[in-house]
Amino acid sequence: MRSFTFFLLVTLGFTSCNPPPPTPNAIFGTYELTETLFDPGDGSGEFQAIDSNLTITIRTDSTFTSNGALCEYTTDGLSRSRGTLVGARQVMQVSNCYNNLIQPDQELGYAWDELEFVVSLGCDEPCLLRFEKVSD
Repeated sequence: MRSFTFFLLVTLGFTSCNPPPPTPNAIFGTYELTETLFDPGDGSGEFQAIDSNLTITIRTDSTFTSNGALCEYTTDGLSRSRGTLVGARQVMQVSNCYNNLIQPDQELGYAWDELEFVVSLGCDEPCLLRFEKVSD
């Protein structure tokens, strides 16, 4: 009986040490902004690392919230965005862009690959926000 109790305690100790890593094949979860790309118009733009607290949380019902204003290109995390993902078209329908009462919804393109979520801000030249998945 003592050896079973010891085995049980050791097993529980190994299984409860670290949180599980994010699930790579599920789009839902929380993503943190890690890089931005704003091309000057000559194709020379490259992703640059950024220190930001901007996050996007995607829920299983395809809605999302962000602690930053996605349409206004802010990375300060002080404003909020919300909306819906339309996966078939790979667009984010952002519900509160620019505090615009005439046309409040804005569509932003996105790409998703395993643990990375990239938002296209809809500029004439490439302007992208690259997020890394931090939790499910």
